[in-house]
Formats: sequence, structure tokens, C-alpha cells
Amino acid sequence: MAKSYFWRKGIFSHTHNLYFEGEKIGYVKENSWNMSGIGVIRDKKYRFTIKGVFHQESEIIDRNDNKVLGNIKYSSWFSKAKIELNGQKYQWKSQNGFKTRWQIIRDNTTLVKFSGGSHKGTIQSDEDQELLIILGLFVNNYYTQFIALIIIFIIVFVII
Repeated sequence: MAKSYFWRKGIFSHTHNLYFEGEKIGYVKENSWNMSGIGVIRDKKYRFTIKGVFHQESEIIDRNDNKVLGNIKYSSWFSKAKIELNGQKYQWKSQNGFKTRWQIIRDNTTLVKFSGGSHKGTIQSDEDQELLIILGLFVNNYYTQFIALIIIFIIVFVII
């Protein structure tokens, strides 16, 4: 049976709040300076730490016992990411250029569907995939921040 979630982010906030059946069940909070973040879902806490400069990836760390659960490898084209989590391989994939729809798939099967704008959206999941939901929000925000930095960089050099 499909589960429906809702997420919301304030205009100047770095935190995505996640809701299920009207109740806040978690959040993803990003650090804009180093593109890392934390995620909390129910009573489980995770940390996402960026590694590398040109071929960046994030480690997924369980904050309860400091165990590395997997990693996220980002694409240079901002449209895909490879997620390895507890030995399973997944793919985060944008469904349009505006990043208003994206999904997480495994073996050509969509596990989680996301839709929304910059401040709110919905999530559909057929399975109990709450960590993947947190990861999907984190990856989308990573790309959004990276694109914003590129735009700011271009503007600064055009003005100067």
C-alpha cells in the first residue's frame, strides 16, 4: 500500500521538515558552507558528510552508533546520483530540468517519487523507505545549492 508524505521548507531555512499523516516525523538539515547535512526520521539520526572536491560523494553515517551505512556519488550533470546503502544500490534521478520531480529507483523499479517546488512538496512510497526519503531530499537540496553557487559565481564574474 502506498504511503504519502509531505515536506515543507521555510524561505530562508536550511531545514526540510517531513510529515506523515499530518504529524512531523523528521527533518533534513543542510549546512550550506560545506554541503553536508543531518537527517532525523522518527528516532533514527543520520549524518551526511561530503568527501572529495571534483568528484564529490557523501558518506551516510548512522549517528546513533557512528557506523557508515553507505555513500552517495553525485553526477556532474546534476540529474543523477548513485546511492549505495547497506549493500543495496539505488539511483536518484531527476525527472525534469527544474528539479520539481525526482525519484529513487532500484532495478528499474521506482521506490520513492518526489514532487514539489523549492519550499514544499509531496512524496509517494510503496514500501517503508523512510531513510531513502531523507536521502532523496538531501540529494535534491545538494544539487540545488550547487547550481545556486555556480549562478552566484557567474554573476560575480560578469559584474567584475
